[in-house]
Amino acid sequence: MFNFKNNNPTMARPKKITTELRTEFQNVRLNEEEKAKILKKAKAMGMSVSRYLRETGLSSDDTRLPKIRHQLIYEIRKIGVNHNQIAHYLNIVMAGGGAMDNKELLEEFKKIFNLLSNALTELKSNK
Repeated sequence: MFNFKNNNPTMARPKKITTELRTEFQNVRLNEEEKAKILKKAKAMGMSVSRYLRETGLSSDDTRLPKIRHQLIYEIRKIGVNHNQIAHYLNIVMAGGGAMDNKELLEEFKKIFNLLSNALTELKSNK
């Protein structure tokens, strides 16, 4: 390329390697709501829709998703059970006017924290 203002040659953008060229097209049918969600997510990530769909579609390990989802539901249910146990315990103590056993309560909160921590670790390791 040549810069006509000061007669100096300038560098053009380097040519892409043949394997990097995107020559294939894929049409996808969406309803209006699906399209809006994809556009919103792509914009939030600062990407074009094409790039967003490429990166999300090619980066996930779809074979592990059902297992991760099942494990996450299981962990959340365990957390819910612990939460209900604490609420039940507190209701009994409050109704009876007795003193709470802080050690037992602390142990229940530690269990909840550990369950949440394990679920988060599992999610992070399955990215």
